[in-house]
Amino acid sequence: MSSIFNPDKKFTQSDIAKLLGISERQVRNLLNQGVLPAAKGRNGMDPLACTHAYISYKSQAKQVDSKPETPAENEEEDLEIEKKRLANEDKKETIAMKRAKRVLFEKSYGPIQIIVETLQQVSSRLTSRLDGLLPKMKKVWPDMPPEAIEVLEAEIAAASNECADVRPDFSDYMDGDPFGGPAWLVGDEADTAG
Repeated sequence: MSSIFNPDKKFTQSDIAKLLGISERQVRNLLNQGVLPAAKGRNGMDPLACTHAYISYKSQAKQVDSKPETPAENEEEDLEIEKKRLANEDKKETIAMKRAKRVLFEKSYGPIQIIVETLQQVSSRLTSRLDGLLPKMKKVWPDMPPEAIEVLEAEIAAASNECADVRPDFSDYMDGDPFGGPAWLVGDEADTAG
C-alpha cells in the first residue's frame, strides 16, 4: 500500500482496486457503468476522483445492478462452473438431436398403443352406428322393400368385416438399414450425383 501513495505513480485498474478494497473485475464493471472516471491518456486513473466517485456510488440509496465482488480465486471457480454448465447444455442438445433423429428414422410420430386404442374406438363407434342405421331407416321408410333391406344388411356386414380385417402395411417402415436410418435418407452419393 505504501507504493499507492507515491505522487509520481500512474494508477492502473489494479491499483484502484487495491485502493478501494474491491476486485479488478468490480473496477472494470464500474468503469463500464460510468461510475468511475476512466484513465486520461498515459497518466493513468485519478485516485482521488475514483475514491470520491466510489463513495458517492456506495452512498446512493438506489441499488445499481452490478456483479458481485469476487476474489481472484473465485473467478477460476466461476469459469470452471460455466464450462461445466456449457458442457451439460451441449450434452442435452446432443441427446435431444439424437431423439429427434430416432423419431424421424423410426417414422413413429405417436405412441403405437395410443394409435391402436384410437383405431379400436373408431371401429367400435362406426360399427354401432352402422348397426343402428337399418332400424332407423325402417322407422322412416316403413314400406321399404325387403330387397333393399337385404342389400343394406349385406353392405353393413361387409363394411364391419372390412374394418375388422384391417392390417397395416409395414413395407414403408422396414426399408433401409435400421441403424443407419432409412434408405431414402442415407442413399449413396453416386445416386444423388447422377
